Amino acid sequence: MTQDGLKPSCFIVDEYHAAQNSDNYNVLKSGQASRKNPLAIIISSAGVLLDTYPCFEECKVGMEILRGLKEDDSRFFAIYQLDHDDDWRDEKVWKKASPNYKVTVFEDYMKERILEAKNDTAKEADVKTKNLNMWVQSMNAWLPNELIDSHM
Repeated sequence: MTQDGLKPSCFIVDEYHAAQNSDNYNVLKSGQASRKNPLAIIISSAGVLLDTYPCFEECKVGMEILRGLKEDDSRFFAIYQLDHDDDWRDEKVWKKASPNYKVTVFEDYMKERILEAKNDTAKEADVKTKNLNMWVQSMNAWLPNELIDSHM
């Protein structure tokens, strides 16, 4: 059974970073052709496998639209992430990736997760993607990125 033939007025794709391809999204999106005001919503944290998963590409397009490099008034993007030169271990920058920090994302929880990641590189990628919305190349870290970068 496929999703062909559906005509959704609205659909939500959650955790799109885990989608290995855009097949389901494309079927749902094309099914909206007969709808007057269709709405498609993608919600996701960051993930891995940047070059092969559709969410990263979607995020890149969104950033290009937000920066004025591309134009598409039919789409809305809200991307919460750290700036490239931010230190992910610095509490002052966490709110950039988590606007509800200290409201529904509790301070003690974030501090605990960041401390785990500082102390155990195996947890670093999970914390970066899930809690700080940072794209990473692999979920398995042997050495912290900062150590590698400092020796290049």
